[in-house]
Amino acid sequence: MKVNKKIISAFVLLCTVIGLCMGANAAEYSVDRSSKRDRITISGITPKDEMFSVQILKNGVTPEDIEKDYSLGKDASVFSRTLASAEDGAFSFDVKLAQSGEYVVYIRAMSDEVPVCEKFAFVLEDEKPDAVSEIINKLNRGENVDIVSYLKDFFFDDTEFTDDLKKYAGTQAQKDYFLKKMQDRSIADYEGLKTAAREALVLAAAKESDGPGNLKEVMSTYNDVLDISALTDKMSVYTSIKGEYADIKAFKSAYEKAVTSSAAGSSGGSGGSGGEGSNSKGAYTSSGIGSVQIGGAGTNQTAIPINIKFEDLASAEWAYRDISELFDKGIINGVSEHLFRPNIAVKREEFVKMLVCAMGLQNESAESAGFTDVKSGAWYEPYVNIAKKFGISKGMDNNKFGVGTEISRQDMAVMIYNSMKLCGVSVTGAENTFADRASCAEYAVNAIAELCAKGIVSGVDDNLFDPLGEATRAQAAVIINRALPYLEREAVN
Repeated sequence: MKVNKKIISAFVLLCTVIGLCMGANAAEYSVDRSSKRDRITISGITPKDEMFSVQILKNGVTPEDIEKDYSLGKDASVFSRTLASAEDGAFSFDVKLAQSGEYVVYIRAMSDEVPVCEKFAFVLEDEKPDAVSEIINKLNRGENVDIVSYLKDFFFDDTEFTDDLKKYAGTQAQKDYFLKKMQDRSIADYEGLKTAAREALVLAAAKESDGPGNLKEVMSTYNDVLDISALTDKMSVYTSIKGEYADIKAFKSAYEKAVTSSAAGSSGGSGGSGGEGSNSKGAYTSSGIGSVQIGGAGTNQTAIPINIKFEDLASAEWAYRDISELFDKGIINGVSEHLFRPNIAVKREEFVKMLVCAMGLQNESAESAGFTDVKSGAWYEPYVNIAKKFGISKGMDNNKFGVGTEISRQDMAVMIYNSMKLCGVSVTGAENTFADRASCAEYAVNAIAELCAKGIVSGVDDNLFDPLGEATRAQAAVIINRALPYLEREAVN
């Protein structure tokens, strides 16, 4: 059996590796640059009460080498210990390193057949100026150097940068490309090294980013090296500029040309819903929008050219226009660069993100909503907090938001209804006349009536609303786009 493990750094990522894989029980380990002087912190999760071994060797010597010649361990092994994780599987401990250099950490649990390992660079605090100068000289001469590892060590306090290095310069091929963009740069000093690294990261994201939203985020984070006055919200622009560039000037030029072309009337893109993807299922029928059947004009839409390489939109041609318009406004994203998954059901957290972005509230600050099922730091957390703050969603029973739950038609109607009222839309007092009105939750009766009166949603066959039915990602895009005129109001206070 094979085991999949990762060495991940959260504070100063020293290494990232994916080993051989065993499956769902695979553990995660992290090696972080400790805030304590000249130390690293090794932490992670294993199965409960798991025994595991940790060994740190100087680069160039493997555990197999030491097994063959024990004398090598005297100089090459800087740390070796067998430990047991806690009852919950967690472990964490500090290791003080006495010398600067390049090391390899090996971690192996008793249940593993193969240890996980990766080289990392470590520089003592007092020796950092000399190490920076040496690395700069090597880069300027075009020499090969494990620059990603050294940058993670040099800039360990910049967690956003080190996390992005993990994302866009994690594999060996990505590291090679990143190094190429930092060589022969005539870097002068520490600040020059930082600038060159940020430029290389933008170029790596342009080549590797999985989706235009990710590329926009990177460009926004490191706009100091781009100097763009205001980034466009049109996702089709970011899709069109994905690729390899000689340097940051060439990339900026491509971006400016794409913006000009977009303003001149080039076609927009299409995308997916606002979440991170779902494995849930959804129904689709060519007569409308699955069991939701968002009625009225526009159900059958003419396919328009799209500037996104999604491979699975053929079954949702009726939603092309809505998907494209929302994507180009930055309201929705795909589950990946090439997949939209139009026919899978929408989760509650995904739909909340769509609504928050449609209202332009995504940059609002909000305290924790206090839901017990909302994980701190999860991608959906800020959107859930904002939705609670502005009264878009109050969550579900037992102080839970319902993360991972497929949103029902009636809850979708309620969230949109609350958003419309927040934007000042007047209530008409329409009546809910569906035959299954008694099956609708009392809190949703008025919302359903109002949305139907405005043509945002409609019932299904036999005058039924199907309040507990689900909506697919394509259906949600159509619903949001139809509600958009009621949500595009002045900033909500």
